[in-house]
Amino acid sequence: MDPKATTNLVAVVRSDASGEVADLRVAFPKDPGREAVHVVNPADSDSPLASISGPRARREIRGGTGELIAQVSAQRAQSILRTLWVVTDPGGDEIFRMVERLGDGLWRRLVRPFPRALSEGATDLFGAILLAPLLIFLRAKPSCRMTIRDTDGQAVGSVVFASNARRPREDFSVELPIGDSTIGGVDAFTAALAAVTVMR
Repeated sequence: MDPKATTNLVAVVRSDASGEVADLRVAFPKDPGREAVHVVNPADSDSPLASISGPRARREIRGGTGELIAQVSAQRAQSILRTLWVVTDPGGDEIFRMVERLGDGLWRRLVRPFPRALSEGATDLFGAILLAPLLIFLRAKPSCRMTIRDTDGQAVGSVVFASNARRPREDFSVELPIGDSTIGGVDAFTAALAAVTVMR
């Protein structure tokens, strides 16, 4: 979508400790792994607040003028069973990380691919019968969750995202406790957006 066409953008609502609500918009391309995702402030839609692009395993977050703000990288060696994303500043220093729950990671890797294979005709009738119980489990599965941890390893928030949608990037939330925090709400949201848009 055109990031300037605010009527076509997905709405995002965030609130701060004072209870004030700020309005953002997100432009989702058809393939966020290849095209940039834009975060827009409707009050100033001519220039995106941030743009997210880059390969699936190493996403770059850039400001409205193109400056690098942060990188969100999947740690492959540690993401065999569950996905781990590390968010770093332009200098490469870690800001925070997002760690998927083990049960959610195993479920996404072992169960979720089967219904996708069925819908694309990749299995025969016998395989479809064997996998039918998994479809019931798929619908019953609650939302997946990633824990946001600071550089000391302390849990400071969470990312909850849809587990049974074809486009989970349009159904997720970031939760941060009210109070003093070294992690800003928009920073956490943008990093979560960078990760969730390419998680399968």
